[in-house]
Amino acid sequence: MSARVIYKLMPRAEWEAAQVEGVYRGSAHDKRDGFIHFSTAAQLGETARKHFSGVGDLVLLAADIASLSWPPSEAAIQSAGLNAADEELDGRVKPGHDKKGDPLRWEPSRGGDLFPHLYADLPIAAVKSATPVPLGQNGTPIVPSDLAS
Repeated sequence: MSARVIYKLMPRAEWEAAQVEGVYRGSAHDKRDGFIHFSTAAQLGETARKHFSGVGDLVLLAADIASLSWPPSEAAIQSAGLNAADEELDGRVKPGHDKKGDPLRWEPSRGGDLFPHLYADLPIAAVKSATPVPLGQNGTPIVPSDLAS
């Protein structure tokens, strides 16, 4: 897996619904804040402990950063069935995004760390893997130790 990924922990049911829809629009918490919360590999353990302790049947999404940034990569353009001359490119690749700013922003949060926040829907095509995450005996999700950062 590329070292250019960010992570989203979520209940399996949300992931399954997103796959049917073709995009993930965010959790209730994400919608309240106006962006989809992500974590880096280094931030994920604390995110899991703080926000997902006791929550079963979780999956960990690994999303390709290049697929979420503006301008979109050639792979993102092709996966959306568009070409670079398409006038609607930004609207169809990045729902709700205008060309003025990148929808993926790194903003300070917990402890002043910069966290990745996506101010757009997450296209399913940007998700490189979805891995089941079990809970440990203490109820904390056990995130894989071999994540790319």
